[in-house]
Amino acid sequence: MRLALILVLCLGTISATAEERSLEIDGSGKGAILCVHSLVATAWALAQRCVPEKKTEIRNLAKSLRRLEEFEVANGWTRQQAAGFTERQARNSPPTQCNVLMSAEGGFLEILILNFGAAKFQSGLDDILSVPRKPVWNPCL
Repeated sequence: MRLALILVLCLGTISATAEERSLEIDGSGKGAILCVHSLVATAWALAQRCVPEKKTEIRNLAKSLRRLEEFEVANGWTRQQAAGFTERQARNSPPTQCNVLMSAEGGFLEILILNFGAAKFQSGLDDILSVPRKPVWNPCL
């Protein structure tokens, strides 16, 4: 997860509406949904751009995004809000050279995509989504 934080802090341009910039804190101990959603959407966008041959991982990332959106809808958002969040995060993913990301930090883009795109990430996501709660940003990792 430290690697994901590096991605957000150094490369990611996080796009959020006023509602999404809420300063509320997720107290579930499972992680802030919008933080996870942003990381997965960024990984999905970068995977499509930089490693389109990783079709299985891209499908798994898309599945995770659908699950996150469904969770948000079940917890107070509209479908348009949830889909719009995914679209904004993906659209604002880092406009960088793929080869730089693939070589930096020991190929950290590939590591990020392989971690979030792995089938085993779904079980981790099961745990994150196990407690109904309002979608908020904090604490972000």
